[in-house]
Amino acid sequence: MKKLAMFVAATAMAIPVPLIVSTPANAAPNSAVGFCKGYVASGYDANFSVGQCTALLTTDTNYYDKDAGGDGFATQLCLYYHNNYPDFYDYYGWDSVSDCVQELHTEV
Repeated sequence: MKKLAMFVAATAMAIPVPLIVSTPANAAPNSAVGFCKGYVASGYDANFSVGQCTALLTTDTNYYDKDAGGDGFATQLCLYYHNNYPDFYDYYGWDSVSDCVQELHTEV
């Protein structure tokens, strides 16, 4: 009888777990993705991927519109210059991405 009671109790506790209904996320689509797909497909910046473009535009929006994420925006911007415009990068004498980020922070 004790085994039967334990079995019923264990089964009763296990039943609700599969009945939990998962709900989809209700996040709005990121409009930067569509823009970036077209921009990258244009081939204007050969070393620029859709992911990098989306990250740059998203951190830009967070920084300027929401006043947040300054470190992320500075890092993405420095990576963009480093990968796509090395002459511009060298003009400022940045030896690394962290040099660029530090200078952007002191200018702001």
